[in-house]
Parts: sequence; C-alpha cells; structure tokens
Amino acid sequence: MPVDAESDNVRVVVRCRPMNEKEVAGGCGLAVNVDESRGIITVKNPSARTGEPPKQFTYDRVFGLDAKQVDVYNDAARPIVNCVLEGYNGEKCRQ
Repeated sequence: MPVDAESDNVRVVVRCRPMNEKEVAGGCGLAVNVDESRGIITVKNPSARTGEPPKQFTYDRVFGLDAKQVDVYNDAARPIVNCVLEGYNGEKCRQ
C-alpha cells in the first residue's frame, strides 16, 4: 500500500549465512548468534579480552543460519514487488 513521504521508514533485514566448507575445514567457530524472535544479532569477538561482552545489534527482522532465500524474499521483497506491480513507486510501499 502507498504511504505518505512523511511516514516513510527504512526497514533493515539481516540474514546470517552458515559457515562455508573452507571455514568449517579451517576450524573456524561461529561468531554470531541470531535471535529471530527479538530481531537481535549478537557478535562475539573470538580474540576478545576476558570479560569483554559481545556486541548486540537490533534490526527490524533477522534470519538465522537455516533461513531459506525464499523466506527472506517473501518477507523483505515480495510486498514491495507486489506494490510496484500494482503501479505504485516502490519507495512509497510499506510492508
């Protein structure tokens, strides 16, 4: 649906990917934890000093390691594409 320019907001969606074969073979560990229900990604520094807390980032929507591309598309892009196909400017569409 179209909305006014005054109420436009940017929606930030993040998808964390699983480690690839090279990373697994190299013994790399996961540095992120995804809390999809709260929209929070926690990043831990493997080289952090003792007691240094991990960093937390909050987004409008986050997808974890098992998310499928179609899930990300359906949530983040499909509503905008549908709005554009209805004749509205994609920048004016709200999800």
